[in-house]
Amino acid sequence: MSHTPNSSHDVTQPIYQWLLWIGIVIIAMIQIFLSFRGLNSPMGMDQAQIARELARGNGFSTKFIRPMAAQQLLGAGKDFKLSHVPDVSQAPLQPILWTPLFKLAETKWPYETRDGRRKVYFMDRIVACLGVLWLLGTLLLTHGIARRLFDRTIAVFTVITITLCHPLWEMATSGSPRVLLLLLTTFFLHRLVEASRREQSGESLGFGLILTFALVSAMITLSHWMGIWISLGLVAALWNVLPSTRAAAIFAGIVTILAVGGWISYNYMSVGDPLGMGKAYLLGIITAESPATHMRDFSATLPDVSYTTVIHHVNEAFKDILSRHYTLLMGSIPAVLAVMSLLHRFRNPSVLAFRNAAFLTWVGILIGSLIFGGQGDEVPDNQLHVVLVPVLTMLGLAVMAVLWARLRGDRPTLWSDFGYAMAVILVSGWPMLSGIYNGLVVGLFYKDGLVHWPPYMPDRTALLGKMVEPNEIIVSDQPWAIAWYADRTCLWLPKDKEQYHAFAKLAEAQKHPIAGLVLSPMSSMEDRLHSQMTGQYAAWADMIFRTPVLGFGIDLAEALPDFLGMKHAFPLAGGILGDGRVVPLMIFYSETDRHKAIK
Repeated sequence: MSHTPNSSHDVTQPIYQWLLWIGIVIIAMIQIFLSFRGLNSPMGMDQAQIARELARGNGFSTKFIRPMAAQQLLGAGKDFKLSHVPDVSQAPLQPILWTPLFKLAETKWPYETRDGRRKVYFMDRIVACLGVLWLLGTLLLTHGIARRLFDRTIAVFTVITITLCHPLWEMATSGSPRVLLLLLTTFFLHRLVEASRREQSGESLGFGLILTFALVSAMITLSHWMGIWISLGLVAALWNVLPSTRAAAIFAGIVTILAVGGWISYNYMSVGDPLGMGKAYLLGIITAESPATHMRDFSATLPDVSYTTVIHHVNEAFKDILSRHYTLLMGSIPAVLAVMSLLHRFRNPSVLAFRNAAFLTWVGILIGSLIFGGQGDEVPDNQLHVVLVPVLTMLGLAVMAVLWARLRGDRPTLWSDFGYAMAVILVSGWPMLSGIYNGLVVGLFYKDGLVHWPPYMPDRTALLGKMVEPNEIIVSDQPWAIAWYADRTCLWLPKDKEQYHAFAKLAEAQKHPIAGLVLSPMSSMEDRLHSQMTGQYAAWADMIFRTPVLGFGIDLAEALPDFLGMKHAFPLAGGILGDGRVVPLMIFYSETDRHKAIK
């Protein structure tokens, strides 16, 4: 796959390059300023409020309280202060990177309305801008890799295909740390291509390149709690690609282990448990309950462990990966077809080494996904296959170009030369191409009026900041959003009401009383009524059902055996039924009337 330039082509090529990148920047601007609805990643919102605490000078503390973390502190005999709760759940790198910009935008932390209308939270847009910046960096790196390994044609088609994958832009603007992982993984592979070139030409790698591998691998580990699986795959790839300089892989592995060791040490010093909230994910493997349920558990009892459950989890995760392969790879057809590159022996040794590195990295991700699952989650923050979408797209296009060349006739035409790329770009990019007009119309005429589902509504959630005093605590099934938008301490809805009362007593003793309960569709998104009675929020079914019944003008509070004394209801968001009735979707229950606080 060689590129033979001619004089006229060389003159026009820079023009095409400029047009390509100008088009990409325009799409990026549309995603940030026209179609952006706000953050929709729970992990992103959680990391954002941690970054805000860092900017305040409070260190790695959180306003999102997980009952399990509180129990870890109490069980270790440490001083549990609701005024300063250490965070042991989120990877630290992205909050650290956000902190300087958050500090500069300190005056924009409170949510402000515009003429009484809803608008996008300013800090959400900062997070989205950074995410889009990570994605643009990934596109540049991917273009560079493709230029080195193949030619300008494959590089351009790869960038176009990735740019038109709408799920990638949604991820970039969601706040999810996966887009940072995408950039770091692509950068590691970009440097691996250079290392392979030096290896084959007999040049020395140099300590700078070896140090880069080690630092980037450690940064990947500190970007996501499952990042270690990506790092393991990349270190294995480094070992395979550089057989004469395996000290580089050993050094990278040691630095990565040190990074993990630092994280473990911080968890132990903070809550007395080296795993922190990672323990919930381990319990999710060996028990029938989900990690989220374990995080909501305020008791110190260990649930029943069944090793047959491990086999069941692995089987379910394997089925999820097979059935959702297209979705996990962001709808990129070439990425889905990249496995065919394993059946083709490229002439360029650097291409062969790069292909092996990409699939070794994928093996690491696959092992982590099979063990911890998460591929079928409604919220995809733990689906890490996306980090290989750019390089798999490149490999898929390359092998398709080879196969297409064998079908090409003697008469060169645009279709005979590039038909394969035109077809896959159309299919992969159709969701964005077909929806970009609608996105422009909605962005121009309904600007800032749309929200993500379940309703993440900064303007309505920010009202809680006015109704609740700084020393009070909110209990909710959507604590990440409340901690971020309302800037109030929020406890994740405990496993049952008995645990709620135990925590309320503890909070009252510290002069941090519970202000009320906020319920959203997060706790009622079950496909059947009986599922609501047996699911992870079954202990709260009576309070959950109280919310929609209010749409009929009936309050079940007095009929409930334990409505927590919260007789006052303040609907924060609602939906309109066909007959005109408004049904509350997100509601705030409190013991006292707090309406006056927002007037």
